[in-house]
Order: sequence, then C-alpha cells, then structure tokens
Amino acid sequence: MKLAVVSETFPPEVNGVAMTIGVIARELSKLGHEVTVYRPWRDDHVVNDSGLPFREVTMAGMRLPALFYLPIWMELSTLPVHPYPLL
Repeated sequence: MKLAVVSETFPPEVNGVAMTIGVIARELSKLGHEVTVYRPWRDDHVVNDSGLPFREVTMAGMRLPALFYLPIWMELSTLPVHPYPLL
C-alpha cells in the first residue's frame, strides 16, 4: 500500500512527535508498504536517502512562534486569529 506521512517535525529533530513519526515510517516500510514522508525543509539537515527504507520529501515551511509564554489559564477563544490558514 502507498502511504503518505505528513509531519511538521521529523528527525534529526529530537522530540516525541519527530521520533514517533520516524519509527512509524520505518516500521511501515519494513512491513512492505511504500512510505513517503513529507516534512519541512531545514537549512541544517541534508536528506540522505541511502539508508532509509522510506522516501523523504522536503517542503517549504515556516517557523511558528512558540506558545509556551501564554498563561495556562488563558482560554483558547482569546488567542489571536492567524491571518492565513496553516496546514
């Protein structure tokens, strides 16, 4: 089966989502699926397909501001609306 995995974060970034998506792509490939991972392009990472069991495609992206500075009690309805849709 052909599968597309789209993620905002992917190894070599080190976080739970990136590492999990990497494992999912690798294991689905081992099961015989044709996996293509679509991830943001990064200046500091060159795609090396030589040892990967799946295809990795980079796409244009942009950094979003972190929301860690927001007070935890702030309701979502008070967050500013983004001027354009995010995918």
